[in-house]
Amino acid sequence: MSFYQGAKKLTPLLSFIFNVRVEGTENMPEKGPVILCANHRSNVDPIIIGIVFRRTLFFMAKDSLFRVPVLGPLIKWLGAFPVTRGAHDMEAIKKSMKILRDGNVLAMFPEGHRQKYYGKPKRFQSGVVRIADKTNAVILPAAVICKRRVLAFNRKYIRVGKPVTLAELGVTDGGKENIALASERLRLIVEQLMEEPVDRKKMRFPI
Repeated sequence: MSFYQGAKKLTPLLSFIFNVRVEGTENMPEKGPVILCANHRSNVDPIIIGIVFRRTLFFMAKDSLFRVPVLGPLIKWLGAFPVTRGAHDMEAIKKSMKILRDGNVLAMFPEGHRQKYYGKPKRFQSGVVRIADKTNAVILPAAVICKRRVLAFNRKYIRVGKPVTLAELGVTDGGKENIALASERLRLIVEQLMEEPVDRKKMRFPI
């Protein structure tokens, strides 16, 4: 059994420790290639996002994390793979496209950096839209909502939006400017998910 599969069995415990509530997991397509796109608050994002979905998620993570004792092996077991930030990492891109062409879910944080203080998501890099364009994957926007520091027992909400197609983002010719505009539209969708008032009646404990 992989760590990820074991973590799924520990969802109630992990949800309690990380104090996670979730809304909209039914929006995750049951099959087919999906890129889950979320704002980035902390290094535990792969854990708190991964445990709320029934499908297995594969995460792209900066390569320096894999050299950190304990954390490196842990995120690898969670399905993460390294990417060299600030470089055109062809191995990571090939790995991402293979994951999607095999019909799996790839999770990405297009801001590129963690935002320690809660606020509007920063500019989205173009990777999500470019990879979706090459693999015909749908994009599933999600928001990690925690207005305090992201610590273990501080309450965190995850709101999952409706799947978005490239056509809905306005992707036409796949050119640089077109992809940049589509990435900004995606950022605004995630921002809206973050800003909607939390209805605690809709937020549920992950199962």
